[in-house]
Amino acid sequence: MGAIITLTLGLMKRKVIASAILNDAGPEIDPAGVERISSYAPLPPYFQNWEDAIRAIKDRYGVSYPNWSDAQWRTITERCLRLQKGKIIADYDQGIFEPIAAGEAKPRPMLAWFAFRRLARKRPCLPLRGETSDIISKHIVQKMRKQAPGMDYVEVKDVGHAPNLDEPDAKAGILNLLAKHP
Repeated sequence: MGAIITLTLGLMKRKVIASAILNDAGPEIDPAGVERISSYAPLPPYFQNWEDAIRAIKDRYGVSYPNWSDAQWRTITERCLRLQKGKIIADYDQGIFEPIAAGEAKPRPMLAWFAFRRLARKRPCLPLRGETSDIISKHIVQKMRKQAPGMDYVEVKDVGHAPNLDEPDAKAGILNLLAKHP
């Protein structure tokens, strides 16, 4: 969502963006990723314990993080869910998936590519891509790099959609961007 909002903001108020990190998203989304996301069923209304919650999150996102430890799964689960009145519930609007599943999230490729070019040619821009991502393919990244040749790029090993930004490759790319463009 952040990359889409950033691209849109770049069209409307470009001067408010000093630089941008596009985390495993861009002006085009691979249909395979859309298909995977549209297959998500909503999480149960609540979980009774963290073990069940962790198992549900791992079942949903395991393809993106095949090498994660139990501690990493607990951390991401605690980022996605919260304890409220003794029940563990989603800490985000699960309705976010509904337009995608219903086929209502229609891309506007010409406008998205225009927004990307406008942002990435005028501001430092760092696309981060998970090595096994099905949201932003290598082909899409190649197109992005062709549109903004001076742009840096980082591919995060052994991760799908989306890097958590605490991986060594992601950290190094972010710190490099910040060092070059404080």
